Amino acid sequence: MKLKILFISALALAVTCCSCDNKQGVTGTLPEASECMVRFEKEGTKEYFNVAVRDQYKDYIWYVFRINHYLDHSAMKYMDLWRIDWAYQGEYDEATGEMENILDRILTEGESECVIKDYGQKRSDGAGYIDTDDFTGGFHGDERIDLQDGCGVTFYIDDQPLTAEELSGSFGWRPCGKFHYVQNSTMHKTALKSGEDGAAEESDHHVVAEHRKTTTFGNSGYVTENTIVMKDAIDFYWHNGICCVGTSVAELGYNEDMEIVEFDRKGGNKLSGKGHSEYTAWSNDHAIEAHVKTVVTEGADDSESYMYIWDTTYYAKYYRRWPANGAHTASDGERFSSRMTVTFATR
Repeated sequence: MKLKILFISALALAVTCCSCDNKQGVTGTLPEASECMVRFEKEGTKEYFNVAVRDQYKDYIWYVFRINHYLDHSAMKYMDLWRIDWAYQGEYDEATGEMENILDRILTEGESECVIKDYGQKRSDGAGYIDTDDFTGGFHGDERIDLQDGCGVTFYIDDQPLTAEELSGSFGWRPCGKFHYVQNSTMHKTALKSGEDGAAEESDHHVVAEHRKTTTFGNSGYVTENTIVMKDAIDFYWHNGICCVGTSVAELGYNEDMEIVEFDRKGGNKLSGKGHSEYTAWSNDHAIEAHVKTVVTEGADDSESYMYIWDTTYYAKYYRRWPANGAHTASDGERFSSRMTVTFATR
């Protein structure tokens, strides 16, 4: 059964998570072999999942990802979608049913699944573009699941879809082998900086692409597969991989060439290179590491992608963009697909 989410009327905001937020224990006994647990929180207009996946080395350690429903139909946000917006490392106490947050913000609130960048509108004098105000999709908005037939979202526990009745209220931790969700959405024209002094002006919100996202949790992390079908001849580039690895994890990092860097939080780019796809970050202080890898599976030459890590106060954020430089002019019906794998491990 397909569940089309249409019934929330306010943006699902960030909720601080700690052991006291997780006192509703596992539904039934947690089998030792369970690699995943899922809980659902619904309070008023807010709703989100917490999905916990077990560490591959220490079975009492879990990585807990929040999938939040964001809804804001205002002109400059124009969003109705679900996305990963935060993660922490937890320790689960089977006796009490509590998940303690032992290392916060291993992923931070930015986008960790898929966005595109519309170059905007070509100037009539040929001197570049009138730029868009923001990226398109996910955290940045201009993406909705409620406007077009065939759009919506479905959540699965062990390949069984959750029903509207099951999602009518909160439920506690459920053990499972895996959890995944499939979201079909439309991506819309982002506002141009065409107003006075480059201020953004409201877009007409026409559809520039259709987006299918499948994100699956298990094996100490998640895999997100994204397919974009273009519907407008925009000039754009695509972040076929994007992941906000938090500074609690990213003290140092390296790429597939074993080039090791120390993150200084000063806003520069590190580990940059065309054709690169793999990023490992780790913290000696917290004995944790993250690994991110992306491959383009349809519509573009994977080797023409460019990887870089944006080193800021909040995260050492993985980006992988195609094309490596400049923009690609889309044609109607053109398809692009990618698969990004994100895993965590204790050290």
